This record gives sequence, structure tokens and C-alpha cells, in this order.
Amino acid sequence: MRGTVSIVGFAAAVILVATPPAGAQEDVAGSADHPIITRFEGSVIIGYVQREFDEYTAALGRADERVGNSFSPPAFAKSLALEGKITRILYRVPEGRSSLEVFRNYTAALAKDRFETLFECSADACGRVFYERSGGFFGVGRSYSVRDLFVGRPDVERYVAAKLARSEGDAYVFVYVLETDTSMTGTFVHLDVVEGKAMGTGLVTANAAALAADISQSGHVALYGIFFDTGSATITPASDAAIAEISTLLRENAAMRLHIVGHTDTEGTFDFNMDLSRRRAEAVMQTLVSKHTIAAARLQASGVGYLAPVASNRTEDGRAKNRRVELVEIF
Repeated sequence: MRGTVSIVGFAAAVILVATPPAGAQEDVAGSADHPIITRFEGSVIIGYVQREFDEYTAALGRADERVGNSFSPPAFAKSLALEGKITRILYRVPEGRSSLEVFRNYTAALAKDRFETLFECSADACGRVFYERSGGFFGVGRSYSVRDLFVGRPDVERYVAAKLARSEGDAYVFVYVLETDTSMTGTFVHLDVVEGKAMGTGLVTANAAALAADISQSGHVALYGIFFDTGSATITPASDAAIAEISTLLRENAAMRLHIVGHTDTEGTFDFNMDLSRRRAEAVMQTLVSKHTIAAARLQASGVGYLAPVASNRTEDGRAKNRRVELVEIF
């Protein structure tokens, strides 16, 4: 997946599901499409809330029918606790457009811009109580009063959770599309976007002096300032500063030789991660050689996949810590 889509300052790279409707003046006052992903053609915003920083529980699995009711949110087979800027938008889709057509437009747009699908479901696979709360909404651990849109189960429901890895903080998009003929008839889209903070691990200050000190003390150092497109070995521009510091380290220590070791989390198969981690280490090595004129004889590259975790892969924070590049001194 591509992790280089720049959304800093909401400046670029909008996912274009369709052109905003001509009747945009009908939108709720103060509302707007999110810069990351816009509306299905002809849709109108009927509810809008934005929080600069709050918590969000993302549904990544089937809803538990034994728990969900009209007074409390359902429990999910798998969920993810997030924090960040939250934007919630409710759209009414033009009459005659099916939930499947709308849903396919959104999933195609997410795939085009290299979002990673975390969970997708339709109908019974969602748990049939995915959205059964009047006045409350799936995903958030508190009520975000946008609009009491639904009072019972929808006739059709479709949902996708997707993630875009970014150096400035991962972006998550949650799209819930449904058809109903209860209190409000038609097709509706509930869109949540969560923009996370950049990971503050506090583990390494990526400057040459700090790298040298850690290597001197323990023989290796973990770097969290080198970023790759999700699922690939393509290094993103946000990695330039960290790689430049490795180059400075090697220039200031002329006798030093380094083994560059790639590490991944447990997402994907073992063989895939072993190959990916090796290719990522090789990409860092090649960048040092080609862009910083470091002698190739001073470097080696290997990948160990997820065989050497520094945290649990059961949590997103743990997986983020495990995705790293380490420098190991060679004697």
C-alpha cells in the first residue's frame, strides 16, 4: 500500500468518489466534505461533527448481537482504540442509487489511493446490529450528536474500515452505507475519518550523535524515522532526514560497518514479511550507497520479519513499534 499520500494541512490527495453535487447549498450549515475522501455524486450532508482531538473505538469485526441494543453500542469481535482528529459526516444519497453502487464507489476509491482494508462486511456478516442505536453511532465510545437518523435495523448495511499509513500520523476511514425504509427512507452514508498523531515513541532521537551513542552502548539502534509505502519496500520522502543521519554517522566513524536489519509486524504471512523486511533493508542500503556515496563494502542488509518484536503485535501501538529498521554494528 502507498503511504506517501500527503494530507499535511489538508493540502492534497483527495480520494475522488465523485464530483460534489450541484446542490451543495443544501448541506448542513458549516459542513464540508473531508479532504481525504469526498461524497458520492449528488449526495447531501445532513449531519456533521468535527473534534480536534478525541477517542474513537473502530469496529474491525462482526457486531455481537447479544450485546447490542437501542441503549448501548454493540461489542465487536475485533476493535481498535484510536485517538486523533475525528470528522463525522452523514450523507443522504440521491433517490434510486443502491447501497451496493455507493459502497463499491467508496471501496474502489480507497483501493485506488492505496488504503489498506482492515475489515469489510455486508448484511449478516456485520452482525445485524451494527448500527442499532437511536441517537448514537457505531465506532465512537461516546455520543456524537449529529442526528437521530435511524431507530431500528436497516434493511441493508455495508461497512468498510481502511487505513492509510502516513509519517505524520495514520489516517483511518470508516464508511457505513445502508438502505432503510423506516423513519427515513433511502440510502445513506455514515463517514468517519480519524487522523492520528505521529507516533511519539521516544525511543531514538535520529541524529548521528544519538545513533553512535546507542550503538556504542548496546551494539545496535532502532530507527523509527524511516518510512515505507505500506506493504512495499519503497522508501517515502519523509525518511530522507533519518537516512542522512545514518550517512553522517558513517562519515564521522570511518571504520564503522553496519548491518541494516528490517523488521515488520505480524500483518501478512511469515514468508511475505521475511521477504518484505529484507527488501526494505536492502532499499535503505542502496539509498546510502547511491545517494550518499557510502561504500557498499561497509554495509550489509537482512530482514527478520516479525521474529524479533519489541512489543506485542496484538495492539496497534505494539505493531507500530515493531515496524522498524535497526542498525547493528559489524566487527
